Amino acid sequence: MVHVVIDGRTLCGPFTGDRTYWRGLLRTLPSAAPDWTFTIVTRVPISDDVDQLPDRLNFRVITAPNDRVWTFRSLPAAARALGANIVHTQYTAPWPALCHCPVVTTVHDISFHLHPEWFPRYHRLLMNLTVPISMRLASAVITVSASSRRDILSSYHLSEEKVFAIDNGVDCAFRPAATPDEEEEDRAFVHAQYGIDAPFILAVGVLQPRKNLARLAAAFGELCRRGDRSTVLVFTGKAGWLTGREELKMAASAIGGSNAAERVVFTGYVPDDDLPRLMRASSTFGFPSLFEGFGLPALEAMASGTPTVCADAPAMNDLVQDGALLVSPQSTKDWADALLSVLTDNGLRSRLSIRGPEIAARYTWERAAQQTIEAYTHALNRYQGHNS
Repeated sequence: MVHVVIDGRTLCGPFTGDRTYWRGLLRTLPSAAPDWTFTIVTRVPISDDVDQLPDRLNFRVITAPNDRVWTFRSLPAAARALGANIVHTQYTAPWPALCHCPVVTTVHDISFHLHPEWFPRYHRLLMNLTVPISMRLASAVITVSASSRRDILSSYHLSEEKVFAIDNGVDCAFRPAATPDEEEEDRAFVHAQYGIDAPFILAVGVLQPRKNLARLAAAFGELCRRGDRSTVLVFTGKAGWLTGREELKMAASAIGGSNAAERVVFTGYVPDDDLPRLMRASSTFGFPSLFEGFGLPALEAMASGTPTVCADAPAMNDLVQDGALLVSPQSTKDWADALLSVLTDNGLRSRLSIRGPEIAARYTWERAAQQTIEAYTHALNRYQGHNS
């Protein structure tokens, strides 16, 4: 029997994509390997939605004075004490020699290396110091798209056989409304919970430069300048860095005037259960990101049947194919044109609403879990070969 110990710290708070990754994978890993044991170790107790994870998972809280000590001392000690055969982390990983077993790390993308200008100085220095070492020491590296795998291999010259591109899945909660009554219920929920009762364009993501949200705000301002008097632009996501709410309002007002700025709404971070309802209730989903390892929010919107406009950026064109409109991330006019088309062309809306779920259905966490088990098996074989 194989025992996998997983660094589950991102399950303990609103860590967005990293948290979504663990939640999706951990719901399906036990079924992909029924004879294996999986233990989730964290520094603090896991958040309240733990009951949505399978009963077969084990949980341990291992305290430490800070995350650095936890990663490099507490996690390896826990792995040894639990008799782990594999340790799986995201990004920064402990030394395998301290764990006495192979380490697998998931690196969603290396934007911190390719575009350091998008990150605060401390963040990029830390990532550029720890993540390359973690990947070199790991017995297997998982990333979430073929595009990201190419970036990792070209930047760090790792052995090709140990870098696995495993697509994310889409949670089944992201689906089109089943009936007109459910559509109305979603709109009523969004109105009651977030005060939004107008048709709205939705954007989801941490407020940070690579998400290119100012471009979407400017395009919205252009829509307002062209005569749109009812649509609202809604940003959903926690505060990040180098991009603020006032900056986004100013980007809209610079073209569309004060009325455009007044129709820019921020929900902040929303609970996981609210996001599918926001997706379904929105008129259009905008994803202008300059760079993504995968681009899961766009796929979730497509799965929800929401007409989606995406930046034609790395990983995104392979992901969305013809299930969304692809637009240059640098052109405010092209974004305004695309948003206007999706908001007003019923034929286009219908096509995207049908095609989006068809594309999204190809991405499942069950498939991701099975491929992750294959990566684990490779890591075990590689580690045993090096230590025999």
